[in-house]
Amino acid sequence: MTTRAIHELIDKAIARERRTHEFQRQLEPGIDALRRRLRLPEPDASAALVDFVIDYVRAAPGALDLAASVGRYLDFYDYVAPFIYLAEDFFLHPVENSPNAGLQCVLREAFLAHRLIEEVNDHHMRLHQRPLLPIDMTEANIIVHHLLGDAAAIRLESLVAATAARQLLKFPAGSEPDTSRPRSVPMPARSRLPAPTRVRLRLEG
Repeated sequence: MTTRAIHELIDKAIARERRTHEFQRQLEPGIDALRRRLRLPEPDASAALVDFVIDYVRAAPGALDLAASVGRYLDFYDYVAPFIYLAEDFFLHPVENSPNAGLQCVLREAFLAHRLIEEVNDHHMRLHQRPLLPIDMTEANIIVHHLLGDAAAIRLESLVAATAARQLLKFPAGSEPDTSRPRSVPMPARSRLPAPTRVRLRLEG
């Protein structure tokens, strides 16, 4: 499993955004609406959102590398590998093709990849009261849902849910990996997930 091609796609999209600022300009008209759901800095909210998105998309191939590393280390790589390949395929064969894909397109594919991992973790949590992988992108995924807009995000969420369900059905009941062992797992060099940023979810109450 290699994520080199995904890193290259992401790097090209980021370079394009640095050059054109097209995604940042798309965000600016909706900043006031986003403030009702997100905690954003003053000033430069749109620049902070772009920084958040760059961290988020860069974390996607790292999350896949981490999933592979944990799977190999704890002897359940055969279980997790199909989900990794599906997530890679979201990047390499986008569900919404766009020539000269910019940051917004790459964000959609990163959202699909992160949400697929989250679906697998949620499934394992329901069965065994603990996640399969030491990855929690829940808050970041909700933030991206708001950035994409409800219509687009719900469409992508439905695709992820259907994809995960089809794959999970291939495993007989009781065949899920045993994750009761200690979680001291070597972290691959490029798998570090982003720390909290200036963009946070606004919680009610």
